[in-house]
Amino acid sequence: MTATRKIGEEVMKMGTTVIIGGGTMGMRTAVTLRSLLKDERIVIIEKTPIASWAGCPIPYYISGRLPESSVILDSPDDIRKRGIELYENHEVVDIDPDGMRVKVKGGKIDGWMDYDNLVLGLGAIPRRIPILDEIEAENIFHITHALHGLKLRKFIDEEKPNKVLIVGGGYVGLEMVENLSELGMKISLVEKMEDILPRLPKRLRKKVYDKLKEREVEYHLSTVVEDVEIVGRLVKRVKLSNSRTLDVDLIVVSVGVLPNTKMLKNTKAEFGPLDSLKTNEYMEVMGLEKVYAGGDMVCVKNLITGKEAYYPLGDVANKHGIVTARRIAGKSDLVFKGAIGTSLTGIFGLQIGFTGLTKEEAEKEGFSVETMNLKAFTGHPKMGETTSSDLEVIYDFRDGRILGAFMVGEKCVAQFIDLISTFITMRMKAQEIFDVDYAYAPIGSTVWNPGLLFARKFYSGK
Repeated sequence: MTATRKIGEEVMKMGTTVIIGGGTMGMRTAVTLRSLLKDERIVIIEKTPIASWAGCPIPYYISGRLPESSVILDSPDDIRKRGIELYENHEVVDIDPDGMRVKVKGGKIDGWMDYDNLVLGLGAIPRRIPILDEIEAENIFHITHALHGLKLRKFIDEEKPNKVLIVGGGYVGLEMVENLSELGMKISLVEKMEDILPRLPKRLRKKVYDKLKEREVEYHLSTVVEDVEIVGRLVKRVKLSNSRTLDVDLIVVSVGVLPNTKMLKNTKAEFGPLDSLKTNEYMEVMGLEKVYAGGDMVCVKNLITGKEAYYPLGDVANKHGIVTARRIAGKSDLVFKGAIGTSLTGIFGLQIGFTGLTKEEAEKEGFSVETMNLKAFTGHPKMGETTSSDLEVIYDFRDGRILGAFMVGEKCVAQFIDLISTFITMRMKAQEIFDVDYAYAPIGSTVWNPGLLFARKFYSGK
């Protein structure tokens, strides 16, 4: 007999929600849906032995600065105790949206499973570098999944590598530089582009290069790996396009990710940038019925430009899971409107925050753009423990609407960049930023909060 539950004036039939993938989006959907619908059958199909994991802590787990529990959040038994069916080490090999079923291959299930709602949380796959990915070597690692982190940590503990090549100078690449350096390894960094963190303004990027030089990290820009020398099952030497040759014990590849959407290619699903899935504001996949998707699989609307963008970020995936669960539960009071790419990384004690558009991106969108350089303090400048951060704000000089910001400092960068992100998300102009009531005490701020300082300089020039 089908269970029912009354929600307002609507009677919801309890059915089966199948979730493919136990990462951030999948688990957030499952946990939220269970709290909303006690009788719904919730099934998670996870290809690996691990469900409920977090990716961002992986570099810090590898160095021992964070425990394994920061990466592996729940055990399979913990998940099942919540009333969620979990089939780890099972893979969905086909999807039939018209028949509302998925084909599962594994020890406990080997065949088709029907669903009433299907949630896609397949995440992303690492971008590949042919010269490194076409060979089988035991000392080449990607770190886009918790399993990768566990395997790399095991390799380090057992093999004690000393000379490390990190390919890719983005967020994760820099975090790996820091954390492997903390273990005493000699680091070489290779970046294909002319600069690491190319969206960061030049004057702020210099602070990152200064940190690399201070820690004697050798970096090679506009450079790629051209050839490798293998001894046994290990790469022992690499040849770079700048004619340099490096001895290596370990290679970590961190050149970004792509949406894991190949399985949907033969369906009626609609696709956006990089073959990401298109969804509506309820995370329903465009072109398919009763199919939801989120996290690193989907594109979202940039709230500044209104255009589709790809932001594979953890907080975005969590939001997608909450919206998806509420929609399945028959609630339409919460939507996902979009994002602006707010993010944070760090290198050797230097925190680096991003939000919104660069100056060049804003100009391309037709805004009348100026930039403003500001200082943000964690307390009164004359108090000994106070630190400062450098902030560059991109804004429309006609009305003071902030369009983007980049920040580098030692403390509180996330808090400051979140404040600017709020201004951008709410489309606030200089007058509205001026109107905000900011807290002040010498122990935690200056009287000139970055928001108020921006408004002051916008209106007075000082």
